[in-house]
Amino acid sequence: MSDRKKLKIPRANNTTVYINEDLTRRRSYLFSLGRKAYRSKDLHSSWTFDGRIYFREFLKDGKGSDPIRINQKSDIPGYKIGDPDNAHESLDVN
Repeated sequence: MSDRKKLKIPRANNTTVYINEDLTRRRSYLFSLGRKAYRSKDLHSSWTFDGRIYFREFLKDGKGSDPIRINQKSDIPGYKIGDPDNAHESLDVN
C-alpha cells in the first residue's frame, strides 16, 4: 500500500491528513479558482497531482467525468472571460 493511501485510513481521533503540493504562483491561483468552482457546485471535484491541476465535471447521473487538466482560467467550467459578475473573478494574478 502506498504512503498516500495509508494517510487516508481513518484514525482514532477522526483527523484528516492533507498533502499540500508546492505550486507556482500561477498554478496556485488556477487551483484556487478550481476549488471555488467546486465549492459553488460547478465541479464534481478538483485536485493537484505532480504540480498539475485536474477537475471532474458533473455528469447527468451525478457522478464525475474523466479527469480534465486545467491549464488556464477558461478551462474551468463556469468561467467567462471578462465577466465581472463571475464568481471566480475575485482573485487576480499579474
